[in-house]
Amino acid sequence: MRIDFLSASLYCIVFITGASGLIYQVTWQKYLSRLLGSDTMATAIILAAFLRGLSFGYYLCGRFTTIVRNYFKAHAILERTIGAWCICLPTVFAAIDSMTQDWTFSPPLTIIAQGFFSSALLMGIPTICMGGGTIPFLTRGLSKNITELTNIHAKVYPINTAGAFLGTRLKNLLETGI
Repeated sequence: MRIDFLSASLYCIVFITGASGLIYQVTWQKYLSRLLGSDTMATAIILAAFLRGLSFGYYLCGRFTTIVRNYFKAHAILERTIGAWCICLPTVFAAIDSMTQDWTFSPPLTIIAQGFFSSALLMGIPTICMGGGTIPFLTRGLSKNITELTNIHAKVYPINTAGAFLGTRLKNLLETGI
């Protein structure tokens, strides 16, 4: 019974982290659009940097799951890192904004190079933690053995994605009032 409550609680956390992850992405998009603009190329750069961070984090933390013994503690550390980064976001953005004041961000090559660099500075750490924190560590932590791994992964990933969808939708509703 205790294990079922723990599993249910962790699946709720997976849902919430999915929701908060996409809320963060939308927030970072708004911050970075102040630097890069809000045209199609700027949006593509920001989205690509976000997905690159998630992918790299998934790869990196997937590798660490073979070394780490306490998967839940590792997950908690990554989530705390994301939270701390987001609390410090205005300060981090102010530093990036100050550093890039003389940059042109002109299309096509300059905006790509400067945009990816700025996006990596703003979103790199938290997106790596997001990509690696939720899925690999929780999948390993919730699995009792290797045969359960695929089944658990097949539950964790869509729950996180459903949270991401709901988070984006809620953020959109709050902004538009619809």
